Amino acid sequence: MMIRFDQDSPDARRTQGTKMRVEKSNSTLHVKAVAETHVILLAFKPSRSALNDLRGFAIKRSANGGQPVWLKGLKYFEGAVHDPQPGDEYSSYDQPFQTFFWSDYAATPDATYKFTMCRALASREA
Repeated sequence: MMIRFDQDSPDARRTQGTKMRVEKSNSTLHVKAVAETHVILLAFKPSRSALNDLRGFAIKRSANGGQPVWLKGLKYFEGAVHDPQPGDEYSSYDQPFQTFFWSDYAATPDATYKFTMCRALASREA
């Protein structure tokens, strides 16, 4: 399950100059993005049924039509990383974000971003 959106989509709304709001939903996830000049806030609201086995969210971003990249974070699941070191970053594809909000502070003015959000589910064998 994925949700994709970009700021050029017809449902993107500009308010107060550079601020932009975009919302996308499917049967299991609702995502809202609010973009300012240097930050993009993503908020996730899974359906009740989508909470079963939910580990977190993986987020992929591309800028200005470039190659998509999985965003990184500092948190990881215990036992899933061998010899973690302070300050190490982990791909959200391997170590999903364990939150319902994510702020991307790498945004720059006049850039076009596309995001793909994926629910990460726990393995039934785990």
